Amino acid sequence: MKNAFLFSSLGIVLVLILGAFTVYSEQEKTIPGIPEDVNQIIQNHCYGCHNNDGKSEDAVEDLNFDEWEDYNPMKKAAKLNDICETISEGEMPPEKFLKKYPDKKLNDEQIKIICQWTKNADKRQVR
Repeated sequence: MKNAFLFSSLGIVLVLILGAFTVYSEQEKTIPGIPEDVNQIIQNHCYGCHNNDGKSEDAVEDLNFDEWEDYNPMKKAAKLNDICETISEGEMPPEKFLKKYPDKKLNDEQIKIICQWTKNADKRQVR
């Protein structure tokens, strides 16, 4: 009986701990200063490579969403222009990556949403 209580208690504690990590990691992925609809697209299609833990140094160096809020206004404006141009031309996500993860390809609506954001945000950056 004591073992059953002990295992039940440990199970509950484990669930609470794992739940706390899940909630924390979900909150951590929200990129400040980026609208929710854009944020969701970025999380599902871009963030995996363009963050502090990204496996490609080139991707992280080119654009790091973990440091987005730390970019100065000029750098942010340049990145905003690059983001729309790069995804509109189909350069991101890269073909090699899409062969392995075809579900990460951006559709026309997602590209439109991101480009609208970049153009509107760009205007606010240079004020």
